[in-house]
Amino acid sequence: PILVVGFYGFLFTLNDDSINAVYLSFFSSLSIWGWFELAFLTGVITGPNRVEKPVGVDGFRRFQLAWAAIAYSELTLIVVFSTLFILSFGESNLFGLLTFFVLYAARLSAKLNLFLGVPKINIEFLPTRVGHLASHFKISGTSWFFPLSLTLLSGLAAYWLNGFRVAPVGSGEAIGFCFLLTLTMLAILEHFFMIVSFP
Repeated sequence: PILVVGFYGFLFTLNDDSINAVYLSFFSSLSIWGWFELAFLTGVITGPNRVEKPVGVDGFRRFQLAWAAIAYSELTLIVVFSTLFILSFGESNLFGLLTFFVLYAARLSAKLNLFLGVPKINIEFLPTRVGHLASHFKISGTSWFFPLSLTLLSGLAAYWLNGFRVAPVGSGEAIGFCFLLTLTMLAILEHFFMIVSFP
């Protein structure tokens, strides 16, 4: 029901940019995202590879195994995002779509950093059914992608901040940009937890 309600709320608010509609589109997008995240973390939608990476596997073979561990989830999210994009094309309220975009971009960035290497990985958060994913992570110094991802996320945050600044005070647009800025700043914080030891 959460997924159905999320899609309904998303569609219902596309041509309405009022404050209430922006709130509803934001939480509808969170509902859609949350359903797929839950499906991933409970092992319902992951990938064909459900075993730990063999010791010593590296290079392209390591990438293949890691991709196979999450392939179904990633492909599903691409289809969902593409569907939301098509449905939103030309509509006045894009904050539901942009919310999903921020969540997906941040998740993709985090996964790439976990694969390429970061000093701190909190694998204790992984549920048992997807515990094998930890074997595909790489604990090391940060890769070239880490500063790039932080730069891109910071640029995105600056863009949302500017949108918030120029939006009419108290408008749905201002609320929407505030939501997007908050999500992006949380994504940046999440990335910092990959390099700072935090219990």
